[in-house]
Amino acid sequence: MKIFQSIKWSLPLLLLLLIGWTACSKSQTDHKLNGRWNRVFVQNLTDTMPYEDWEFLGSEEFRIYYLRPGICDTCYIRGNYKLDTYRDVSLSGSMSEGFPGHYSGKWRIVKLKKDVLIMTKQEDPGGLTFREFVKL
Repeated sequence: MKIFQSIKWSLPLLLLLLIGWTACSKSQTDHKLNGRWNRVFVQNLTDTMPYEDWEFLGSEEFRIYYLRPGICDTCYIRGNYKLDTYRDVSLSGSMSEGFPGHYSGKWRIVKLKKDVLIMTKQEDPGGLTFREFVKL
């Protein structure tokens, strides 16, 4: 009888752990991350100019689109991304090809929903870079 009671309590716990583990996988994060994201400047929400878009193309390819008035409307730089965990993504690129060095490194995904992406990056010696996006 005691064996039946211990199984009765451990089975729901095992089921909850399994659901939690599958809900937090790297492949699901990669699937949600793929696509083009428009950066939102939270200090000025009325500004709707598309200054910066990030696009995760899959196969670990990444682009940052930016606006340079009078020079080009669809400039972009290429880089690579790699999911280290379901919450940590590393960005890298060649600075000689214009990839900004301050974007390279490990970023933490704070929030990733259907149409919202919030990421932070710990800077040395102690600053924090914050980016908030909405999906296009």
